[in-house]
Amino acid sequence: MTIGCDISFSPSTDEFTKRIMFGNFMNMFDNSVMDAAGKIKLLAIKNIQSHLYPGHGFITGTLKGSYKGEVKSGGNGSANIKVFTDCFYAIFVEYGTYKMGARAHFRPGIQETEEEAEKLFAGAIESVIG
Repeated sequence: MTIGCDISFSPSTDEFTKRIMFGNFMNMFDNSVMDAAGKIKLLAIKNIQSHLYPGHGFITGTLKGSYKGEVKSGGNGSANIKVFTDCFYAIFVEYGTYKMGARAHFRPGIQETEEEAEKLFAGAIESVIG
C-alpha cells in the first residue's frame, strides 16, 4: 500500500494560444515549468519529512527516508508531480490506529507545499514571459 498525492499544473488554453506564436517559447516554457516542478517535488518531500520527529513517527528514519517523488511532463507546458512512500506503516502513522493516535505528517507537508507551489510556478512563468 502506498500513500501519495499528485500535484498538476497546466496553462489555460487561451494563454497557450497567445504564446504559441513565439516559436521557441514553448520549449523555454516547458523547461521552466519542469524546473519549477522539480523544486516543488523536493520541497514536498522536505516538508513531509520535517513533520516527522522522534516520538512522532520518526525513530529509525525508515519512514522519513522512504518518501520519493516523480516529475513527468504532460506536454504543452504542464507538469505532474507525484510524491509517495511505499513504507507499509506510513498510513498508520498518518491516520493512527485503535492503539495509537494520528501523527499527521504527509497532509501538513503537502498543504505547506501547495502554498509555495503556486509561487514557484508563477516565478517560472514570469521568468519566461517577463
